[in-house]
Order: sequence, then structure tokens, then C-alpha cells
Amino acid sequence: MTGSNDRRLFLVMNPGARGGGGRAMFEQIRRCFDRRNVGVATGQTDTLDAATLLARQACIDGYETIVAIGGDGTINRVLNGFFATDGKLISQARLGVIHIGTSPDFCKSYGIPIAVEAACDMVCEGYVREVPVGMIRYTEGGGGAERADDPGSAVPRAVSFFACCANIGLGAHLASRANSGIRKICGDAAGTFLALLRVLLTYRPATVTMNVDGKETTMTRVYNISIGRTSHVASGIKIAHELTDADNRLYALTVQKLGPFTFPGCLRALYAGRPIPKRGIFSFGYGRLFDIRARGRRVAVEFDGDPAGNLPCTVTTATDRLPLLCGGAHAH
Repeated sequence: MTGSNDRRLFLVMNPGARGGGGRAMFEQIRRCFDRRNVGVATGQTDTLDAATLLARQACIDGYETIVAIGGDGTINRVLNGFFATDGKLISQARLGVIHIGTSPDFCKSYGIPIAVEAACDMVCEGYVREVPVGMIRYTEGGGGAERADDPGSAVPRAVSFFACCANIGLGAHLASRANSGIRKICGDAAGTFLALLRVLLTYRPATVTMNVDGKETTMTRVYNISIGRTSHVASGIKIAHELTDADNRLYALTVQKLGPFTFPGCLRALYAGRPIPKRGIFSFGYGRLFDIRARGRRVAVEFDGDPAGNLPCTVTTATDRLPLLCGGAHAH
């Protein structure tokens, strides 16, 4: 951790962002703040988990603004440093973002510019938008099941937070496949699309029980459940919704019973970002508390682009809202 005694800005930098190219941009970012006569302290991450620890310590140390410099994974880990496990903020610090990663879904969702100079301006001069974030309890690692033959009997123990979207099922496998390197070769949107096609050919759908605000439904042949706040969820995939910052609900989109004649239309709908069509493969709604369990097998969970664990999980909004430095007041 380096920098001045100024407690205004703390920069959390990920040298691994953009395939390791992030390090070359750090001096440019430092010069941006030097030209604005803004003193900064910095910390570089060895791992994504270290970004959470750096952000949490910066909150404890009383920094006014903590800036995530990296991709969506870095942003998510820094955001997690702002919250205690009960969903409350641990300080009054604000989150700033300078995106130097591959997939700018977070920035698209909250009106944050991608250009470095403009992003630095926003960190210094942007207005604070209080945004609801998702809070997810899930089963860590290989499932953590209390009974090996019944993953659904596990108790969700890990707690994390997300600003955009959590995916359960196929989406978690897609995140793992896309992050393995295909996006570096083909680009963000094309790489994710190709990874999606490969995952669709091999993914085995599950039987899932989902309780939404006390109403329980069991669904068969479930490919994916997306639970989130924002329209931009992954590398060109968009979900139309009616949520505003004043609304503490989350949306839930379930995709099931895909077949060779139905999944092309499904993909078109998701990439176009139009209202969800009323077909048998989609179900869409809103809720405040989701409890999701799988029957007879492990089903993976990811949020904001990185695989995390497995079902069962519960999802709701955090107790406190995140103070985020961003653009237009009505950006989604």
C-alpha cells in the first residue's frame, strides 16, 4: 500500500486486468489525478480476493472514495469490501470505478465512462448515486453438501454482494468457459457467444425449487436462473426490466426446456434486450427474497461474471445502498 496521508482517494489496482495489460495503464491513471492535484494512495492486488481486503481496510482507514481499477471481477471484489455480512456498509466511503477490463457491464449499467480521462473526472466530480445491490448466500466450493447424495440439503454459508446479476446453472458454466481464455482470442461479445454455444451443447438441465417471497415453485429442465438489478448482465446479453433505484426488488428470469428449435429465438431475445417474450421457455418476475435449491445434483452459481459456488442459495438486496460515483441520474 503506497501513497500520501491524504484520505481522499484510495486506488485498488488489478495488474492482471485486460490479460495483464492493466499495469501499463496505472501510470496514465496516476498522471490523471496528478493533473487534477488530487493525492492518492494505492494498493495492488495479487488476487481478486485481495481486492476485497484492500477495499475493506481502506474503508476502516477512513478514505472518502475507494476506486476499483480493473474489470468487472475487480469491481465486484472491491464492492464486497464495503459491506459486512449483515448487508450493512462498514463506512461512509464511496465507490469509484475506472474500468480497464474486458467486459464493461458494470459501467454500461451505471453510466460510467470507459475512457480513462473521463472516468477520472467522474471519480473527482461525479455525483453520488445510492444504488441497491444484491446480497447472496451460497454454498462454497464443491457444494459443501451435508449429505453427499443430496446437494440440496446443504446450508448456504458464504455471503457476497453483487451490483449487476447472479446466474444459477448454465450462466455459471458460461462464465467459467468464457473466462478461460476464449474472450482474449475472439473479443468480449464474440468470445462469450461462442462459449455459450459450446455450453448449450453439453449442459444438463436441473430440477430446481425456487421460493419467491414465500411462494414455492418446482421447475423441471431448468437451464438458467438470472437474478439481478441491471439490464446489462454479460458481454452483450441484456434483460429488460422496470426496476428503479427506489425499488428494493430484484428481477428473476428463468430459462427452461430449451430445444434445437427454441434456443435460437431465446438467444435473439436475450441479446436484443427486448421485453421477455411470453413463451414456455421463459418465466419472468420480481421479488424481494429468493430461496433456490436443486434436486439430486450440484448446480453452479456465479455473480457479476465470476463463478463462486453452488446451490442452495438465497438472494435478496443488501440492507444498505451503495454510494456510487457515476453519470446520469437515470442510467440503468
